[in-house]
Amino acid sequence: MKNKTAFLAFAAAAVFTTPLAAQQTPPRDSSARVAESAIIPTDSTTVRATADLEESLAQLALSLQAVAQRVATDPQLKLAAIKLASSFVSTAQQIVTDNTVTLQNALKIAADKIAAAQIPVPPAAKSPVKPPTPR
Repeated sequence: MKNKTAFLAFAAAAVFTTPLAAQQTPPRDSSARVAESAIIPTDSTTVRATADLEESLAQLALSLQAVAQRVATDPQLKLAAIKLASSFVSTAQQIVTDNTVTLQNALKIAADKIAAAQIPVPPAAKSPVKPPTPR
């Protein structure tokens, strides 16, 4: 039953987004462009968003917005989305439960590394400074 619900939600998303993406061309917005100063250079490559990528992301955003609107207004889709979401939550809870020891060990290691990286504060800096008394 869970697989059927997931398939229906995925199929609905595919059916509703494909025609919408083909029909609508998003307006070119300067706010959607990545500023050159916002790009972080790496050692061997430079990452830049191409115009095609920006347009595809804008179309994806419009498609997702349309799907969300349909899910919000169609009772059958809303029910399928709620069932799918509850299935995702149950799965996430099971994964966390199954990996509790691993997660706790990872958090302990991270806490130890953070504690080791902290600079010790001299005792003189720890004592609070008394405010001057008014005359």
